[in-house]
Amino acid sequence: MSGRFDRIMLAQRVCRSRTSRRLNDGEFRAYIAALCLAGQSPVRGYLLVSEAVPVTTEDIADEAGVEEAVAASAVGKLLDLETLGRDVERDCLRFLNWDEYNPAPRPSDSREATRERKRRQREREREQKRVREAAAKLPPTEQPQLGQHGSGLRRVEAAPAPVPAEEFDRVVGAPK
Repeated sequence: MSGRFDRIMLAQRVCRSRTSRRLNDGEFRAYIAALCLAGQSPVRGYLLVSEAVPVTTEDIADEAGVEEAVAASAVGKLLDLETLGRDVERDCLRFLNWDEYNPAPRPSDSREATRERKRRQREREREQKRVREAAAKLPPTEQPQLGQHGSGLRRVEAAPAPVPAEEFDRVVGAPK
């Protein structure tokens, strides 16, 4: 999945959470590195290098720039705190609350969908600009007025001539 959705989300309180407060600086770095590796995993949230190869403490240490013993200590604490759990089926570790913070990417989040949305937006903007330029060339009395946000056109009709007061009073009734 790497490359298709290359970010993870962290809670704003990650530095002050009960989990983080129990980790020293090196272990915290290993924790964040493990989160990043879980985000790059073929199965998001699981510590996997590939479908069948689990991430090791050596991989976490390398990613975090800490000693392997520090990464192993972090993993042990994260298991004790039930932040990480063991997945027997895949024989790897996984973040137990992954989906709470990092839901599966929606198809509309893909690069292709974003690119297509932007292409349609630019096409609409070009069409609106073409219409505005064409309308500007018309005499003022024939110029259409653009609708809200430049969408759609409507002709501006001349307002009817005001009704003289006597005629109004005759039709509606004079005030008493």
